[in-house]
Formats: sequence, C-alpha cells, structure tokens
Amino acid sequence: LMQLASNWNDLLEKDFRKIHMDEYRSLPVMVPDVFNVMKTEAAFEKTSQVGTVPDYVEFTGSISEVSPKQGYDKTFVFTEYAAKIEIQRKLAADDQYRVMSRLPKGLAVSGSRSREKLGAQIYSLAFTFTPTDGDGVSLCNSAHPSNVTGVATQSNTGTSALSATNVETTRINMHAFKDDIGEKISVDPDTITAPRNLEQTAWEIINTKGKVDTAENNANFHQGKYKLVIWDRLTDTNNWFFSDYKMQKDYLLWWNREPVQFFQDKDSNTLVAIYLGYYRVGTGWDDWRFITGHNV
Repeated sequence: LMQLASNWNDLLEKDFRKIHMDEYRSLPVMVPDVFNVMKTEAAFEKTSQVGTVPDYVEFTGSISEVSPKQGYDKTFVFTEYAAKIEIQRKLAADDQYRVMSRLPKGLAVSGSRSREKLGAQIYSLAFTFTPTDGDGVSLCNSAHPSNVTGVATQSNTGTSALSATNVETTRINMHAFKDDIGEKISVDPDTITAPRNLEQTAWEIINTKGKVDTAENNANFHQGKYKLVIWDRLTDTNNWFFSDYKMQKDYLLWWNREPVQFFQDKDSNTLVAIYLGYYRVGTGWDDWRFITGHNV
C-alpha cells in the first residue's frame, strides 16, 4: 500500500507536539546463538551421512569386512523474502515530522524480525513439520528410523512438563541415543530452550542449591549444569527443549545465500520513492540426535 498524503493527515499538521515512531526496543537476536550460521554461493546445499563402522568380529582364518552404510541425504533450498515501502513525493515533502524519512529504517527492523521468526519456526514446528528428505519425520518424533535393517526406531520427543524430575528423565534418555547401527553414542544435553513463560521454572532448576521443590536438604544435581536459552518468539507457552549445544551447532543449520540488503528506486512517472529489502536463506537440520522436545 503506497504511503499517500491523503492517508497521513496528522503528519501534515504542525499542531502535534510529538509523533511516536519506532520507540519500542526490539527482541534480542537469537538465531546466531541457536543455529550454525553459514554462507553459501550455491543454488542449493546438500549434506549426507556416512554410517558407523561396525564392530570387529572374531578372526577365523580370513578377515571379515565391516563396512558403514550410506546415511540419509538432506537438501537445503533457499527461499526468497522481500518487502517494500512506497512513499508519495508530496507526502515526503509536506511531512512536518519527517516520519516518512524514517520509515525505510523500519525495513531493517522488519528484516531482522522476520529472520528471527523463521528461526523460531524450527522449534514451533518441531513436532509437526515432516520433511521430504533426511529420515522423513519431524525433528522431534517418537519413531526416527534407521536405514540399517533390524535397527529399532528411536524417540526424541515427550509430553512432560518442565520440572527437575523431567529434565533428569530426559537427560538419561538422551544418553541412551544410538547411531545408525544401534550403537550408543555420547550425547551430553547441556542447554534448555524454553519460552518466556517457563523462565522462572527453568532458572530454579539450574540455580537452586537444594533439591528443587522438596523439603529435604539434598544438593541439587542440576545446579549450574545447563545453559538457559529463553526465546520470546517460541509460540507455545508450555513446550520446552533439551539439547547438546555442541551437537546443535553442528546439525541445526542456517544457510545465508544472500544477506539482508536494501535498495532504493524511484518511479519517474509518478515520482514515488520505492525502498526495498531482500534476503534469501535456507534452514533445517541434518541429524536429530542433538535434541529432545516436549510437546506438553
């Protein structure tokens, strides 16, 4: 919608002492802390997996071959995002408060905000979005398959509310995660990611000296063990996630194909100033074993 003088009568009058604009503080930027952010110049990016080499077998005169299996492929495509603001020359000239001259700055704020929302979707859709590649199930799922015959499915999801007891249960379950051939791997969950509504509960779990919500004088096993990530853009107020941060930075990927950039143009027939913002990114994961999510 073009910004026309007829739609902004207040800006053309001199009677107002102040016009409020862009006075709210933006939410903190979380994407660089949560994702492995990388640059790319390709039309798309692909990742693949090579499975684990199986165990040695007893030598009985000839050496048996042990060979890893080809893992799942993952393709990251880059989606374009854009926005523009059109300002009538007459409005820009007659604007008594220079609001229109500040309006293009909002494209930068909007660009940052939309990227943050895109990143938060990975968590908001963790239980429902089914990719068409990789292992073919949602990030947090009760039946992650293996491409090796005879290896059971695995779960990295639950429905438990955030509490010290459920953090411990989840921690133990994550230490039991297995690779593609069913061998245990080293997963060290050390990061709780939660919405603002669960901040107090999570903080108490991590920082309380004594055992949480009990009358006993037991020491709190969880004190100081975990990093806390509170993300205001998480849409569900009860869901929470437990992750191995080092693995997360390996497997949760953000590809910057083209960074946020801004352009200015002018229509010579209408004298309308046009301000444009554009970026192109791809997001996703190439392995699920870094995280457990609770869809409470």
